[in-house]
Amino acid sequence: MKIGILKLALAGVLTTVVFATVSSGAMANSKHAGLQNSQVAHASSGQSILPPFAYIQYCVHHRGACSKSIGHVAMVSNNTVKLTPKLSRQMATINASVNASMIARSDKGSDTWSVGGRYGDCEDYAMTKRAKLIAAGWPSAALSLTVVKTPWGEGHAVLSVHTSEGLLVLDNLTHSVKPLYSAGYRVVSVQGNDPLLWHKLAGSL
Repeated sequence: MKIGILKLALAGVLTTVVFATVSSGAMANSKHAGLQNSQVAHASSGQSILPPFAYIQYCVHHRGACSKSIGHVAMVSNNTVKLTPKLSRQMATINASVNASMIARSDKGSDTWSVGGRYGDCEDYAMTKRAKLIAAGWPSAALSLTVVKTPWGEGHAVLSVHTSEGLLVLDNLTHSVKPLYSAGYRVVSVQGNDPLLWHKLAGSL
């Protein structure tokens, strides 16, 4: 019975994701689907794709966490936060505190994405930081889970934050918050305005 319920829930999330992906593809020629930061080319160099399957599995059990959240932090566009010194400090504090509170450990067996906990891999760090920023009033549209390749060729995940000062990255490999373009990563895919709509990038940053 539990397996049947899980399959139905997963099917529901997948239906939502597929609908969003198809709808975005239909509109790609008329407007960008939310990735407006100059450092991330969307419609011209990428395509709408399904989220990583581990993220979809997470959304089956945490639908609310995978829904849009408006928040109360001021924005300068539909997905860009107006970065103030206070918000910059808050972002840096959350990045450092999550890094310090979790112990890095790769998943054993199948890949699982989660929020919080004592142990986690890079996706769990990024998910936790995103959840904490949303809880602090940041809009979900400004917070993009991002899958990248490191300079040494390893798959990695970070949280990209769309701000008036550029696209900034919160990374479990460093306490410093820095521009994504200076992190040395090649972006593979990035979460869009809709948490269930992701984009595959053809180029690199």
